[in-house]
Amino acid sequence: MGKIYVIGTGPGSIDYLTPAARKAVEKADVIVGGKNALSLFSFNKPNKFIDKELRSVLEYISDNREKNIAVLTSGDPGFYSILGLLTKNFPREDIEVIPGISSVQLCFAKLKDSWHDARFISLHGRNIENLLTIHGEKIVILTDEASKPEKIAQYLLDRGIKGRAWVCDSLCQSSERIIESDLRGISSKKFSGNAIMVVKPSIERKWRHRTPGIPDKLFEKGGSPMTKEEVRVITISKARINRDSVVYDIGSGTGSIAIEAAIQADMGKVYSIEKNPERCKIIMKNILAFGLPNIEVVQGEAPEVIESLSPADRIIVGGSGGKIREIIEASITKLKRDGVIVINAFKEETIKESTKTLKDLNLNYNITTVSIERIRGGSVAKLNPISIIDARRQ
Repeated sequence: MGKIYVIGTGPGSIDYLTPAARKAVEKADVIVGGKNALSLFSFNKPNKFIDKELRSVLEYISDNREKNIAVLTSGDPGFYSILGLLTKNFPREDIEVIPGISSVQLCFAKLKDSWHDARFISLHGRNIENLLTIHGEKIVILTDEASKPEKIAQYLLDRGIKGRAWVCDSLCQSSERIIESDLRGISSKKFSGNAIMVVKPSIERKWRHRTPGIPDKLFEKGGSPMTKEEVRVITISKARINRDSVVYDIGSGTGSIAIEAAIQADMGKVYSIEKNPERCKIIMKNILAFGLPNIEVVQGEAPEVIESLSPADRIIVGGSGGKIREIIEASITKLKRDGVIVINAFKEETIKESTKTLKDLNLNYNITTVSIERIRGGSVAKLNPISIIDARRQ
């Protein structure tokens, strides 16, 4: 068996090609790489283009395993490349990785800025909604033709995010340019699909703590029902939300539970599900006010609308519209193993139907009944008792 050399060819210029990369290509009998990477070398050896059909690339490498094979990757092999696919399909001891200079390194060198404190995401072949899964003070985005910098900037603006952005466009090409502006300015310009975008967001938030229990008065209500802050504290604690969790908030009302969940799942995603269009508008106002782009409002009636959503790690049911059995049954089919469902029930019939349904589904459940009395400024207010039911899918 020959060696598989996975070689980082840098950001696209021969000036950034390392001596180690050249030597590895010289050792190879067969070359595999994209058009731009192959153009950096002069050789007379069998070669194959890397295209979208990665299965055929793997087959080509398998058919030539007795030879030394150079697999050329743009930038560095450890940063959004084919390396992960190769290590899954071929023995690691047969693979040698030659690092390269990534486009991100060159971008930050041009900006004269550090990048150790940045968060990274690639939108190459990915939906722009993946932006909702990443947060930080310095975000680096690898763009493509479908998600150019101007589209990304507008997408962020539409979700109430402001800030500064830098675009390193067409690095190492004759058309190279570096643009700095606020997101509004970036959204008004035109860029290629071969750009690195650095965003430093500026988000104004009403609540700057990770602990649940946002004061009720901070939410826009507009007549929508809202889970009280003390109940939200217990509900969120029962849900056991992780930072990367996918969460459904069914019967979202004002979106107060969704917002509490999104603060906990700051690297995940929350679906705020509400059938009332006017309430959906209130939810959007609250999302923008709290600066939480990782929430998606889904207008429609559960259980029907949840069929098309990503599988959930946590599901919280507030409003059920008399369909609690149907909602629980549908929710369990969308809930990942070891996932948690939490049901807030005010009415006795909702408690009975919820527990019966969970029992029929062979799920063990817990019930916490809460009666809250508030004493503020000498006045006493008693809130209606609520039962919080939680169960974990095994």
